[in-house]
Amino acid sequence: MIKGQCLCGEVQYQYHGEIENSILCYCQHCASPIYSYRTDLPNIIRLRLGAVTEGHLPAPKEEFFTEHKPDFIELR
Repeated sequence: MIKGQCLCGEVQYQYHGEIENSILCYCQHCASPIYSYRTDLPNIIRLRLGAVTEGHLPAPKEEFFTEHKPDFIELR
């Protein structure tokens, strides 16, 4: 299970299993994005990792724009 919330905490969510449907959602109080999807990729939902507060997230499999990373981030 993954739990998350917007920046102000007004919108909270829990994620269990596979996603069957998704929509674009913003908090009506702080306007932070919670998740999104693309109509051309209907089976993929993107949870904003900055909104996740609890749960196991898989490690990234790829790295992009690494020339802009902070010095404390070590690449594989």
